[in-house]
Amino acid sequence: MTDFFTSLYKEIYEKELERKSKVNDSINLIIGVISGFIAAIFYFVISFDFGLNFTINLFFVTCLTITIILIGISIYFMVKASIKLFSGYEYMDLPYPAVLDNHFQELQKYYEENSEFFEDYKSNKDFVKQKFQEYLLNTHKQITDYNVRINDERYELIFYSKKILIFSLIGMIACTALFSTNFFIKQKNPLEPNYINML
Repeated sequence: MTDFFTSLYKEIYEKELERKSKVNDSINLIIGVISGFIAAIFYFVISFDFGLNFTINLFFVTCLTITIILIGISIYFMVKASIKLFSGYEYMDLPYPAVLDNHFQELQKYYEENSEFFEDYKSNKDFVKQKFQEYLLNTHKQITDYNVRINDERYELIFYSKKILIFSLIGMIACTALFSTNFFIKQKNPLEPNYINML
């Protein structure tokens, strides 16, 4: 039974390491999308002709402002998923083989020196090995539980970041439509003065 649980927690531990990599990949994806949005917003702002149509200007500025706010909120959750304030996200790892071997030797020495207090020690030749397996089981259980909690917390923050990013995508689509309308109006009226640029 101990071997079964040790294998189980080992499998979960390895899956949590995979989830950790997926979280980091998701963060990189969000960074890429946000970088693209920021570049597009910068282009919109410097290329938009604010001297053509007041109504389009108003809708454009409104959509752009809402989109920037949403991107800011998405960045906030993304940063929280990347860097936990003060403590950070430090995953627990299994002890090095040398540490495990040293612990086994210490267990063996301890039970040899205190054999009179453990009746099963003399009758069971695998007594120390079983105690060591129990130690491995508890170690796997504690590390796995800790890493699961971290990944769950980070996944939740990533979910919020992506969800808000979808709303900001809608804002970007609206800004693109208004920017395109402004561009076509500008093409139809190339000689119309741009009052903003004349100031």
